[in-house]
Formats: sequence, structure tokens, C-alpha cells
Amino acid sequence: MSREKVVEYHTIKNERPVMDETIPSQMVDNELGFTKGVSGEREPKHIEVDDVDCYAKMKFVPSEDGGPMMLYFIKMGISGFLFDPWGLYTEGTQAKDAKHLGRNAWEFTRVNKQCFNYYIRFLMTRNKAYLNLCEREVRSNA
Repeated sequence: MSREKVVEYHTIKNERPVMDETIPSQMVDNELGFTKGVSGEREPKHIEVDDVDCYAKMKFVPSEDGGPMMLYFIKMGISGFLFDPWGLYTEGTQAKDAKHLGRNAWEFTRVNKQCFNYYIRFLMTRNKAYLNLCEREVRSNA
């Protein structure tokens, strides 16, 4: 009786895109806001841009060739940290003012598409690994 060593292999599936690249119909004033959670078929939850619970947003501006160009923004603190809606020190502070600076403690900062996708994935899954990847992406592009 011989024993054969069985080796199982697995393949890593390429991550599907977080969002469709088409311009959504619910876009208001060329901006679309995102908040924590999932809506519908594993899509990010949309919210008004002016709401205090808006943590990321996409802005559509005309490009040089006439088509729309997307700009990506995420909520970042004055200390350089990204906003974590479930975090120990950030939960409930999304509308807080930085009194010593005279402005909001959390402001939208422009980021690249990869960083934006990491942050949206974090808001959808609550997986801190995506927040860490997003922070690394912000630091490497600064």
C-alpha cells in the first residue's frame, strides 16, 4: 500500500472592480457621495455629498477631449489619517471642527483611483487591510 502525496492548488481570482466605470444616473451636480455599508448587489452605498456621513466622493469634470473625467476624494484628517467610521478615535467626529485651525477636522482630499477603490472596499467590508493599503497609497503618492 503506497501513499501518494496530494497537493492541492488554488487560484487567486482577480478582484472584480468596485464600481462600474459608467457615469451613474443618480449623480447630482456632477458629484456622487459614498458612505459605509453596501446597497443592492454588493455595490457601495450612495449618499448626498453634503451629508456628514459622506466619507468619499467622485466628482465628474469635463476633460480636454470633451468626455467626463473622474476626480476621487476621500475624507482625511488634519493629522494625515484617513477617516474610519468604526475607529476608536474617529467614530462620531465626522462633523467636528478643529478649533485651533478654524476649519473642519476632516476634509476631502484628492486621491488616485486605486486609493479610492481601496477606501470604498474598506467602507463596504470593514476590513482594515483595505484602509492600510489606502493609507500606504496616499503616502506613496504624496
